[in-house]
Formats: sequence, structure tokens, C-alpha cells
Amino acid sequence: MALDELRSLGCALCALRIEGCRSTERYTAAPCSVQDAGSSSGSCGLCLGLLEGSAPARLRAALRATLSEVPRVEATHYKLSLLLPAAFVFRQQLLLSHLRSASEGPGPDLVSIEKVLRWFLEEELGEIGLAPVAGVAEALPLEAAIELAVIGVYAGPVIDELECLNGDSHNSGKTRVSRKKRRLEAYLPKEVKEAAKELAKQVTPAMVLQALANRTTEECLRVLGPDADGSSDTTLREHLARVAGEPASASFDIRRESLFLRGRYLKLSRRMPQSPWLIDGERKGEASVEECIAIPVGWDKCRSL
Repeated sequence: MALDELRSLGCALCALRIEGCRSTERYTAAPCSVQDAGSSSGSCGLCLGLLEGSAPARLRAALRATLSEVPRVEATHYKLSLLLPAAFVFRQQLLLSHLRSASEGPGPDLVSIEKVLRWFLEEELGEIGLAPVAGVAEALPLEAAIELAVIGVYAGPVIDELECLNGDSHNSGKTRVSRKKRRLEAYLPKEVKEAAKELAKQVTPAMVLQALANRTTEECLRVLGPDADGSSDTTLREHLARVAGEPASASFDIRRESLFLRGRYLKLSRRMPQSPWLIDGERKGEASVEECIAIPVGWDKCRSL
């Protein structure tokens, strides 16, 4: 299959990813598609709308707005981490398999969604005046760096496709549950057991990699199983087509390195609890050891960082 046809699978930025482009300038200069993700035509089936149209620009604006609301005090550096749900890994592994089958030369040089997102966000952080911690030779003071986690959010129909990875053939590596554990679980409340079952059904990125990494097209199609109508005529390329529903988005979690205070104290009153004492929403006592120590050192200010 020609490279041009492969590029037609997704949005403008995903076309650059398929090409193996590692020029941040080309990603920044790539034109937005005529229709943004989430329109009547659906979202890009490769990035699930996270890189489509004006989504990167909106993500950068959201990052800037989030940072403006959080007091950064003396922060000059950042640590950036990206957490994408299993649906992204699932589509990426299918795309890799499709590219391997269509490639006539060496293996595909696909650029990951995480890397493209990192380029956009690092550029935005640089414009704000923050530098990455990586590459700094000397140790930075705690107040100089913030930890920024970008968490991908997706609740579209691709999640239903992940059900094919919940079969017994992909759970063979799980450890057997002992009789003692089964007896103990029998005494758990019903709602706790149901919640545990639902949690066990969730497909993780590691499960996706175990099932699909380095698979051929035929092997991937066997894992995907038959279509809803029972047929097996759908090609891997058709599995990567645009998807309906809301596009993917991302949220931000900003934190600082933990600051630990060590010392000793002597409590001379039995009426003072270790921490604030609340019973049925009503406070008991006037103060606590935690408040007497933490408030003078700026506890309220530290909690906002």
C-alpha cells in the first residue's frame, strides 16, 4: 500500500507521525483539518481526536490557564509525565501492525502520540519561562521544580473494542487464586466484590502490549475477533477508520516535590488530639498537634502548591 494511502488514515498530525517526521516545526505549522474532532464525521481513528484540528492549540491554552491558577512561587523548572489510557495504546499497536504489513523496506518509523504531545507542551512551558529538569547538572531546590502530569481522557466507542482483550487467551499469565483467598473473598460485601470484578475487567496498556505488540495483521485480526454481525471481513485498515462520539481530551495535575519536616515535640495535654478531631462533621476541641506545628510554617500555603 502506498504511503499516501496510509497517511489518509488519520488527521494532518497523524500523517506526519506515519511519515516518521520528527521536526517540531512541521507539527506546529501543520494546517488544522477542515472539521475538528468530534464533528459529524467523527474523530481521527489514530489519535482519537487528541491531535486533530485545533485540539493541540486548545490543550496548550488549557495548560497555560491551569498554570496561571496555581501559585508557582519560585518555580523555574518542571518534570513532565504523560499518562494515556489503553485505548491509545490499542490503536497505536494496530497501526504499527498495519504499517509493518504495508512497508516494503525496513519497519515503520511511527512517532508516538506521547512524543508529539510532549513537543507541544514543552514548547508552551518554554514560552511560559519554565525549563525541563532533565539535563540540569546540579541539584535544584525543592521550590524550583513542579511536577506536571498530563492525563489522557477517552470514553468513546474504542473502549468497547478493548473487550476483545478480556478473553481467557490473554489472561493465561495471571496467577491462580488460592483456596484460602477464595474463602476470604466469600465474606466480602456484595458491592465490594462487584467493584473488584469491574476493576479486573479494565484493560490496561500493559495488557494491550502483551496481546498486540509485534503481531502480524492476521494475528491482530484474530485477536479482534469477528464483527458485530459475526463476519470477519473487516480489514485492519477499516478497524483504524474514524470513530464516532466525543474525541479524547486531557487534564492536568500539577504538584511539587514532597517537603518533609522532622523534629520532636512534647504534648502536655490529653485534650489535644494528634490531628483535627471531627465526629459527625462536628469538630471536637479547639486545636490539634498537627495545626499547632503546621500552621506556623505555612501549611495552608504549602497545600496550594
